[in-house]
Amino acid sequence: MHSLESKSAASRSASASGIGPPDGAGKNRVCFVCGGALALFGPYSRYTYYCCGQCGTLQLWPLPDEQEMVRAYEAEYVSAAQTEEFTDPDVWREVSRTYCASMVKVIEDYRITGPIVDYGAGWGLLVELLNKRGFQARGLEISRQELAYAQARGLPIEKGDLQGLQGVDAQLSAITLLAVFEHLVN
Repeated sequence: MHSLESKSAASRSASASGIGPPDGAGKNRVCFVCGGALALFGPYSRYTYYCCGQCGTLQLWPLPDEQEMVRAYEAEYVSAAQTEEFTDPDVWREVSRTYCASMVKVIEDYRITGPIVDYGAGWGLLVELLNKRGFQARGLEISRQELAYAQARGLPIEKGDLQGLQGVDAQLSAITLLAVFEHLVN
């Protein structure tokens, strides 16, 4: 993830094509979702956010490339959190229990059988709940702190992403991504 002053290939090509806000104080700020006008939403830490007046999305600019995302999530994701609930795994497990239980119910309602992978497994609550309900679930996580916590609890969570998934001899029945999609690079 970058500061506004840094240049990545994505920011250079996006600025050149008129998509998204340019680096600096230019006036060509266009939403990459709907094409609406972007307005400065505000800075946070090393990031600058813009809000689209048309579709309401918040957008980080310039967008980080894949290497920057991996670095940030491995090393900083938990420590840079904004709330106590996020940085304390026991508090997080308690406040997210209802959400994860509803995801387990959806999987049960759709009669999913076979292996399930939770991508972005975090502290491991969904994997734990799925396995307690008799599913064959495992997780993938890149945050060092969350991964270490989950593995210390004996949960089948490994470091990596979907491209590096090992040991899947058959098709997966489901891949879950709870609050992960907005963090993907592509």
